Amino acid sequence: MNRPNGTFGMLRMKRSVIAFAMAATFHSGVMSGQQAGAVDVGGGSSANSSIGAEDQLLIAAADVPGVSDKPMRIESDGTVTLPLVGRMRAEGLTVEQFSNQLTAELRAYVRSPRVSVKLIPKIENRFAVAAGFNNPGVHPLPEQRQLMNVIATVGGLQANAGSTIKIIRRLDMGPIPLPSAVEDPTSNVSTATVNLNRLVETPGTLESLVVKPNDVLSVEPARTVFLTGEVLKPGAFELSDRESIGLAELVSLGGGFGREAAPDKARILRQILNGSKRAEIPVNAASILAGKAVDFPVQANDIVEIPRSRSKANGAKTVLRYVVPAAASAVIYVLIRR
Repeated sequence: MNRPNGTFGMLRMKRSVIAFAMAATFHSGVMSGQQAGAVDVGGGSSANSSIGAEDQLLIAAADVPGVSDKPMRIESDGTVTLPLVGRMRAEGLTVEQFSNQLTAELRAYVRSPRVSVKLIPKIENRFAVAAGFNNPGVHPLPEQRQLMNVIATVGGLQANAGSTIKIIRRLDMGPIPLPSAVEDPTSNVSTATVNLNRLVETPGTLESLVVKPNDVLSVEPARTVFLTGEVLKPGAFELSDRESIGLAELVSLGGGFGREAAPDKARILRQILNGSKRAEIPVNAASILAGKAVDFPVQANDIVEIPRSRSKANGAKTVLRYVVPAAASAVIYVLIRR
């Protein structure tokens, strides 16, 4: 970012994203009459602050063309390229050590170089997670930045979270290496989605997909369907990244019909325009599982109800009507005999 000549003022960086807003203001100034190799550190840093990859340095060097109060980003390999001296190692050095080395390098070109180095705070080495994670908010990036490891550092996903992660990345941080990535020059971000279940099945993508500074991760609630009534394992079943699931597969996941089920009287309760009211759709699950009818697609938030057979229920009531009184008479008889 270019500045006017002379004393440079305030650099204000403000990034607005879905889940959070981060703002950092860095104050810096060039001290006149500095001694050769003097270190000027701003932003709450010190001469002993360690430089890391993807940090930024504000370097001022009098009488050195091309070095004039410009933020210099440390590359991912830990080096920075400067005019005259070329590529220099910066990662792992303190600000003072780097300043001294730069001063020594510049002496080959300038008789008495005056160098000022300022470390921009590592606010960029952070990322954010939104709803769906156990610890939403802004977090520092860990050393191991693979997506799965980063998710683990924030406590993983909530119980009701889905398996599809959305990634939002600033365009200046490079592309997202996913087929679903879409760039939006207007908002200066790219977005992509990735299904964690599929990610685990592709080791190459699993290793190469890393979280970068200022990335925002979000996850939608799990898209589920519900199976209730006379089945062996009623409950909620996740659709993952599918739009629907066949009724036959859903019943299979539920362990099949119970003994008193009436699958020919099944019904599906479907939301109307995502509201509180539901439409009732009758469906013959018996015919579908027998292969006599076309399978029915069950959509997200559908409730599939397998009712109890009335004839079997009435039969049970008839048995109880005669068995219970007989059993009670037998107990009374035994008590009298005693």
